[in-house]
Amino acid sequence: MKNKKEITIEDLAGMVQKGFLEINGKFEKIDNRFDKIDKRFEKLEKGQKEIIEKLDKKADKFEVRELGHRIETLELKASWGK
Repeated sequence: MKNKKEITIEDLAGMVQKGFLEINGKFEKIDNRFDKIDKRFEKLEKGQKEIIEKLDKKADKFEVRELGHRIETLELKASWGK
């Protein structure tokens, strides 16, 4: 029969501490990855806002063109009446 080594409270506390330190290290790595992902999302959101602003300006140009076309049509109709 093998003699079992008795585990003291200090031994047990050391094992628990080692486990917590390992888990803490893993959580730190996960936190770092989430920070990187957050930064990437911020960049994507900023880029998306810039694209939307540019498209809004383009839409305004289309509206101005449409209004210009309508004015030309009205002018042509008005000149026929002369």
